[in-house]
Amino acid sequence: MHSRTVRGAVAVACALLLSAPAVADEDPEIRRSPVVSLAPGESDRVREGKAARVVPSATQLMWQRQQLTAFVHFTTRTFVDKPQPDGRLSPTVFNPSDLDTDQWARVLRAGGYRHVVLTVKHGDGFLLYPSAYSTYSVARSPYRNGKGDVLREFTDSMRRAGLSVGFYFSPPNRHELNVERSRWKKGYPRYGYSEVKGNRACPVPERRAPGRPSFTFRTDEYNCLFLRQLYEIFTQYGPVSEWWLDEYVTSHTPRNDSRDAFVPPPGVTGDPTQRFDTTAWWSLAEALQPGIPVFNGWGLRWVGNEQGFARVGGEWSTIAVRNQPGTGVPQFTAGAPGDRETWDGATHLVWMPTEVDVPMSAGGNWSWNPGEQQKSPEQLWHIYVASVGRNANLLLNFGPDRSGRIPEDQEERALGLRQRISRVFGNDVAGTARTSVSADGRIIERRLARPTTFNWIGLREDVARHGQRVESYRIEAWDSRQGSWRRLTTTTWNEKGRVIPDIDARIGFQRYQHLEEPTTTRRVRVVVTESRREPHVSALTLHRD
Repeated sequence: MHSRTVRGAVAVACALLLSAPAVADEDPEIRRSPVVSLAPGESDRVREGKAARVVPSATQLMWQRQQLTAFVHFTTRTFVDKPQPDGRLSPTVFNPSDLDTDQWARVLRAGGYRHVVLTVKHGDGFLLYPSAYSTYSVARSPYRNGKGDVLREFTDSMRRAGLSVGFYFSPPNRHELNVERSRWKKGYPRYGYSEVKGNRACPVPERRAPGRPSFTFRTDEYNCLFLRQLYEIFTQYGPVSEWWLDEYVTSHTPRNDSRDAFVPPPGVTGDPTQRFDTTAWWSLAEALQPGIPVFNGWGLRWVGNEQGFARVGGEWSTIAVRNQPGTGVPQFTAGAPGDRETWDGATHLVWMPTEVDVPMSAGGNWSWNPGEQQKSPEQLWHIYVASVGRNANLLLNFGPDRSGRIPEDQEERALGLRQRISRVFGNDVAGTARTSVSADGRIIERRLARPTTFNWIGLREDVARHGQRVESYRIEAWDSRQGSWRRLTTTTWNEKGRVIPDIDARIGFQRYQHLEEPTTTRRVRVVVTESRREPHVSALTLHRD
């Protein structure tokens, strides 16, 4: 085996820097980019080369490095025992007795979080800031006598603690649908009847601050309202590292959703469907917050469940789509996201890492509920290794209670999870062991100074420079008694906590794999068996639980 050898430094910082190309670049004419176009009739070999050139943008890479992120659900639903998601709750129910966003920041930072997403507007339409375009907000609540701005308190507290912020700002607005009926034109409300379009200013001229840009969009009234509110949150609250979209993203037809219970008023006919002008949204977001990753839009991909588990074998970040990036919403091709069979019928390959959202609540609720239990420490550990350990970011939800503080049981869970993560993955038991890489990049070996016992493997690819390439591999330990390499069996957990076989497939930004049995050896290696062009594994670390 022709090899090059380096000496590791410290634990995971021994991110080996094995990323220098081992062989000549096979596709120098294809520019590395978060978006690579495909042409009809291309061979699988050509498309493989293009897939190897898809890399994250700077903001996507920054987002992936966070790995563990916090979700905070705090809205009118927190303050009632039987939440109404239809937008009919009075804003007067929102009245935290001791709101302390600094406490949120302390708890989350102590729990190892560096990024926090707040529900600025859920599907009921209630806003946590005083908007110039809606009365359904904290401005009509008793909180601080109607002078409060929860979003301002949140962003200020998080930034003081060194945390980046994301905004959950979802398209549906059931308050507009079911309550706000004073803006009808010709008998129709502005939400649900989106055929009438016109040129509309964003923001309205009298609301534009000196030096701020203005825009004109040809769109309907509700999309105009949504754009103007986006303008508010993207210009008044500083840098935003993630925009989180939920529920309906292309359109919302109330009769298809039992939560709406929409009854058209007298004289209003037709089946209301609100179509969302996502192309206008993306252009505004990019203009005001350049490079912002959009969850459920262009930038970040939903895992597909709310149990906290990514795909066994790991997720792909290189995803095939069949429409122009930046227009509409991503249209994924058939098949498991990222697999080769999804290239058929695709027009582009895009970098779109996975986010796994899950409530801490054992009952699956997102907002705080009195007396509700939290998931056990073991459940949260399984969720962490089944998300972050499968090349996805984990978005774990916290629900502040009616005082406006994160309860002690949630704080204890957060601290416990961080301690276990640090205990297991914060130390590479291989220490400064030598690392060698074969000339073709397919065999990565660490030689330890003495026999060492471990039961976890950590792997990374150099996605920043070379994207995600590895499709399958095997992990082997040297058996000194037999004088040969022995393949190690890996296991994982399913949603019910049962041990199941793992699959040695995708790696990406981060992969953690649990060994069926603890192994003691002086040599361990990873052999890449399938890859999209030459692999660039940048870290092989060993851990013990």
